[in-house]
Amino acid sequence: MKKSYTFEIDTDNLCGLSDDALAAYWTSAQFLPVEYGDRDACDVVRAIGVEIIQRWMHSQPVPMFHIQPVDYWRNQFSRFARWNSAEWVVDPAGGQSRVRAGERPQGA
Repeated sequence: MKKSYTFEIDTDNLCGLSDDALAAYWTSAQFLPVEYGDRDACDVVRAIGVEIIQRWMHSQPVPMFHIQPVDYWRNQFSRFARWNSAEWVVDPAGGQSRVRAGERPQGA
């Protein structure tokens, strides 16, 4: 027997989920049937991961998001391309529009 199930994840209301439900969302999101690098899937997984970290670090006054895993790649891409709010495109200026440390391309 073969079955298919569809589920919906509302990333705006993750804080209202129980820890068990959040863990189930995390596991399910890791196996989404999408192409590697799918932007929406990455956004969902990131939102769930942030909620998990925030709960775990709830009592600790530590800064979140100062350094991100994507910072290195964003810096490398900005040497040759620019972010146009939807995708990276070749930068004819040859990196003169480079993202500086601590900056985020608008929409990224």
